Amino acid sequence: MSGQKRGLILLVHGSRDRAWMEPFEELRNRVAAAAEVETVIACLQFCPPDVEAAARELGAKGVKEALLAPVFISARGHVLRDVPAAVERARRDFPDLKITLAPALGEQPEVAAAFLAALVRLAKGE
Repeated sequence: MSGQKRGLILLVHGSRDRAWMEPFEELRNRVAAAAEVETVIACLQFCPPDVEAAARELGAKGVKEALLAPVFISARGHVLRDVPAAVERARRDFPDLKITLAPALGEQPEVAAAFLAALVRLAKGE
């Protein structure tokens, strides 16, 4: 992304249980502080905010470019079918905000390696 004000949308699945969002809110706070970018959460279903609301929030903060990062283990299912449609709606509704779609978080090499290491440790009873 260029030198314009940047933002990050953490896209999570969503849940009807409000407590389910707490770890993602903590993640948002930690990412925002470490990356020094405006960071918001969007939910794919079950609870607000949706992608359009997250884009609106970033636009209101003067963000011109945003990366939408699906916080999903796999790029299949929702990420393959539903996420591109949500991004296109947000792009249409907020044409002044350039939104780039990142790969699913779980398919990032360092995340996949961390999952593997944790699962092997657990399987060994460590």
